[in-house]
Amino acid sequence: MRAGDRARALHASDDGRRHYERALTTLARCEGGEAQRAAVRERLGDLAALQGQRAAALAYYREAASWFETHADVPARARLYRKEGALCWQAGDRARALACYAAGLARLGPEGAPVEQARLC
Repeated sequence: MRAGDRARALHASDDGRRHYERALTTLARCEGGEAQRAAVRERLGDLAALQGQRAAALAYYREAASWFETHADVPARARLYRKEGALCWQAGDRARALACYAAGLARLGPEGAPVEQARLC
């Protein structure tokens, strides 16, 4: 996963994608790597979004979001609502974007993760 992070930091998106996909394959053979697989899927979504592959980015985000939702990682789930909202906003779907932002804020609640709340506002 670190190799993918380094490639992404260098704007080598294709290399990053390959490293992340390799990490997913490796993690699939490991017991208990579900949290890391969700994190890798989120990173793959980030790369797809940077490359303008909106549908792929949304698919990766939704896969990761499913795990975060199931395991009550509220800040991570809210973060993915924000990322999905940003993709919708960029595509011109303002209503869907605002719904995503509102869902993220609602998921956080009034006391949750102030940094993510600020990003969602």
